[in-house]
Amino acid sequence: MELGDARLLLEQEAAQGNLQKFDVLVLDAFSGDAVPVHLLTREAFDTYGKHLSDDHAVIALHLSSRHINLLPVVEGLREYSHAYSLVKFTEQSYPFLPNLCVFLAKSPEALEVPGLLPNTPPLPHAEPRLWTDDYSDIFRLIY
Repeated sequence: MELGDARLLLEQEAAQGNLQKFDVLVLDAFSGDAVPVHLLTREAFDTYGKHLSDDHAVIALHLSSRHINLLPVVEGLREYSHAYSLVKFTEQSYPFLPNLCVFLAKSPEALEVPGLLPNTPPLPHAEPRLWTDDYSDIFRLIY
């Protein structure tokens, strides 16, 4: 366990050649009022990808928010990463999603977990937005 900003620590470890080889990497920092934008950029996901064990590894994101819809950003990251996704939320709370998780993996088989089924009907299509370290626009994502 390390104390500090997870992205910065992972970048330092990657620069030193110390890759973690995670089977599951969980990002759970988005439910408060201040969204840590730097954890959802193209560059951040490049770093996370270096630390995954293989194409069957999963990135799990807990994106619950009553104020900000981060699904378009995750969709942009999914497209950029050429990954598959599974979206899970508490249906009775839609469109305000206090319990929203998204799972990303390079392999669709990695998302075939017993008991983990996507919601139906699916969420309305969100225009993908790819954030970078140089650009993000959180105001367009406010509910």
